[in-house]
Amino acid sequence: MEFHWHRSNQGDLWLSKDAVIALANTSMPSGYRAIDASLLGGEDIVNVVISTPFSMGEEDVKIESELKTKLARLFAPLGLKVQLSWAFKEEENVDFLGLMNKLKKRPIFWAFLVALVAGISQLGIKGLSLCVLFGIIGWAVAKAVISGKLNDLISRLLNKGR
Repeated sequence: MEFHWHRSNQGDLWLSKDAVIALANTSMPSGYRAIDASLLGGEDIVNVVISTPFSMGEEDVKIESELKTKLARLFAPLGLKVQLSWAFKEEENVDFLGLMNKLKKRPIFWAFLVALVAGISQLGIKGLSLCVLFGIIGWAVAKAVISGKLNDLISRLLNKGR
């Protein structure tokens, strides 16, 4: 996405949202990340949305103050002032019960489960393992053919033989 910043007799000046985010991320401490940006063009202010750890201790307030100063220095040569917005991310705990409830509603889950039981009962563990192995090999070959990497590999092998 591009932000229209200024208009002059020499043309328009546009600012890339991705470039603003990437530039802001160069100054981020561990655990912090710029996830969005917007431009208030009439006021020459860039608003950077920062994802930050959920815990807000005294040390975090100090880090955020330092971060605002760093970003202000970073964008000052461009003639932009910085405004920060914060998005707090909670601890990422996996909810296995919720995941199972979602999976139980999907037909592919039940198809996989029935195929697994049938495979073990008909083929045994060794037979089922071989089927899975050949399935993975088939998937890898198909992925290589579709991406064109197999053609490159064959070409390199034929060129080595010459």
